[in-house]
Amino acid sequence: MKINMNNDELNSKIEEICDDTTLLNIRESGKSIPYIGWFWRTVDFDKPTITIGNCGEFNGFMENNKWGYNSIEIGSEKVKDLLIDIVNYPSKEKLELLYNYLQSLEIEYMEY
Repeated sequence: MKINMNNDELNSKIEEICDDTTLLNIRESGKSIPYIGWFWRTVDFDKPTITIGNCGEFNGFMENNKWGYNSIEIGSEKVKDLLIDIVNYPSKEKLELLYNYLQSLEIEYMEY
């Protein structure tokens, strides 16, 4: 059964678990969901695409690219569905699925 969730609800629930290292600690970053920045920034999952960037350590959600990292736009529907499942039934396995999917995206890191 597919659970629907509006964008505000999803982002609020992501913010609650995105730094929960008891679920997953991505490369000792203190993050359980890969995002680039000091804190979770609202992602508009209702748009057809979302921005994923590469910070040199991992690929992650990137809503503020003040560092000029390389990024790509990907379809949001698959990621949104996975995140809805994660925030409703969090598990290390589901977070690893999300992490591995985002890492499979080819985004070249450019050192400045």
